[in-house]
Amino acid sequence: MNDAWGTIYRTMQGEADGSGPVCGARPSQLGVRPAVDVRVDRTSFVRLQENERRGLSVAPAPAALPPAYRPRGLHAGESVLPCWRLEVSSLSDIDGVHLVRTKPNHGVIATREDAHIDVFQRRLCQTKDRWEPWGR
Repeated sequence: MNDAWGTIYRTMQGEADGSGPVCGARPSQLGVRPAVDVRVDRTSFVRLQENERRGLSVAPAPAALPPAYRPRGLHAGESVLPCWRLEVSSLSDIDGVHLVRTKPNHGVIATREDAHIDVFQRRLCQTKDRWEPWGR
């Protein structure tokens, strides 16, 4: 696992009760969009070989998020959704996922193995209670 960043950030829709980000397959949810964020084969599997650098997008700092996903009031940010933070070390006990740094200011929580898309989505959602709201 590449845990050089220590903490990762992502802007996501939050649950109404404040229990964490909403799990799902939309751009601002805790999950991936098949055929957009990950490649899925005809049997609905996310194959490691085709997805080594694809998954749930994250950044090493809130200011590194793209402007559309950066919180308003932060370096020309446009998003009204909450920004969440996750300690990378908290991924270590979730089977089948890890952080992959893809660029200096971008990474993904990716699959470690071939997995059905539903299994990968569940694994990502298992991180839900580990994400904390980020506040300036």
